[in-house]
Amino acid sequence: MTTFSATSGHPSNGQTLNHGDTLTVFSSGTASGAIVNSGAQEIVSSGGTASATVVNFSGQDVVVSGGVADFTSVNSGGNEYVGGEFG
Repeated sequence: MTTFSATSGHPSNGQTLNHGDTLTVFSSGTASGAIVNSGAQEIVSSGGTASATVVNFSGQDVVVSGGVADFTSVNSGGNEYVGGEFG
């Protein structure tokens, strides 16, 4: 169980998230190419941007209002909750 973050000036690239892991993309932060596996989650805060995320079975991607998710792939059994913009 590990907590990762993406902030302004400290992007996250290609992070693989496994059971219990969380990646939070804060305002002005960017995350690219995250893989969200079973029991893991990515949270995109207002002002944050995630691109090319892959959400696998039982993984969760949460995009709050004001967050941006571009080119997200949600595979069978994966979940994405969107309150912001989706591209």
